[in-house]
Amino acid sequence: MRAYANAEWDRLKSVALHRPSFETFFGVLDPKSSLYERTFDRKAAEAEHYKFAEALSMFGIRVYMLEESIEKASRKDSFRKELEALAYSSIRYAGRNTESRKLVYEQMESYSPSDLLMISELKPEIRKAGARSEFVVREPLSNLYFMRDQQVTTPGGIIIGRMSKPQRAPETRITSLFFKSLGISHMIPEYKNGTLEGGDYMPCGEFALIGIGDRTNEAGAKKLMDSLKGFDEVALVEQPRHPLMVNGFDPMLDMHLDTYFNILADGLAVGQPELLKLAGVKVFLKSGNGFEKIPESTNLYDYITSKGFAIIGLSMLEQASFGSNFLCLGKDRIVSVDCKPVAEKVVRAFSHIARSDAKYARISARLKSEYSKGMYNFPNRETEKRFGIDYLPIDLSNLTGGYGGAHCMSCVIERG
Repeated sequence: MRAYANAEWDRLKSVALHRPSFETFFGVLDPKSSLYERTFDRKAAEAEHYKFAEALSMFGIRVYMLEESIEKASRKDSFRKELEALAYSSIRYAGRNTESRKLVYEQMESYSPSDLLMISELKPEIRKAGARSEFVVREPLSNLYFMRDQQVTTPGGIIIGRMSKPQRAPETRITSLFFKSLGISHMIPEYKNGTLEGGDYMPCGEFALIGIGDRTNEAGAKKLMDSLKGFDEVALVEQPRHPLMVNGFDPMLDMHLDTYFNILADGLAVGQPELLKLAGVKVFLKSGNGFEKIPESTNLYDYITSKGFAIIGLSMLEQASFGSNFLCLGKDRIVSVDCKPVAEKVVRAFSHIARSDAKYARISARLKSEYSKGMYNFPNRETEKRFGIDYLPIDLSNLTGGYGGAHCMSCVIERG
């Protein structure tokens, strides 16, 4: 199978998803250090994910589930051995635990593929204390269900990224094995100082956008540009500092490009105007066998309109409710977060944090004000109807507690 994507608006043929499971339990126990926005109901989140996957299937999109694909591929001995090796390397033994380590190593074949995958996701430590053992979950991969970020899908195939946060860095070992289970060739660049995450990349036909900031840095973006030579132009979009933060900076508020901007169709974009105007843009034009930066700089709002795109604006509350984090299916059709049920939870979460941290006071007040005015209805607004957008909003009010929506949760396999 060949993975490819030329433009966000091309017809979506297949995607990869991972249904959140027990690993998210540890995320909701400690949301902030797990890179979550808030606590949420895990079982309700799993049900939301089922509906999301069913909606994609309903539109004729083939959905590859990570766990199911790995289980199927494990019927082959060679693949099974790779899965066993990944699981075994994920276990840490402490204390006088030689016997347990040896037993587990010698009997790896007794574990089901599902168990091996869970070991790899939870990264357990077994501490021997006399006749008893203490079990510690060291680095649960609570964010694995955000399948956009571990890689980017380019016109030439899948490129595995290098994740910025230690909580997420091990995820690429699992997703690399997953792509192998599908028979998809993928490239793993040798990063030195670079980081690259898929939520920061958007192919746009003749040009491409790469967000740079807290998650993808400029070194990682330029490494990716080496594989984007089919584009005439690449724009590096600098993560904006949120204008409503008082004497502080919270990179989570717009961590990836797709958290405040997205493409609805050829010539039509969605974004939060204040953030778009604060997002600086460096433009690189194709030159010889690479790209050369032009001296002029601009911002994302002006850049995207200069490309002939109209921009549908989001309120600050709609942006915070993941309004821009929809998945384009092609033919002016999207599957999106239904902002309305999310907005109430977002307002409550920011109100709570603002009581103990004054730098969130202005953004909390703005979100409350917009909520009182009903500014949370994307994509169920007259604006979207005027543009003829066919949309399916889905209640993802629990899943978004992990800090992402439909775009974040899906990895494009085939588009075009």
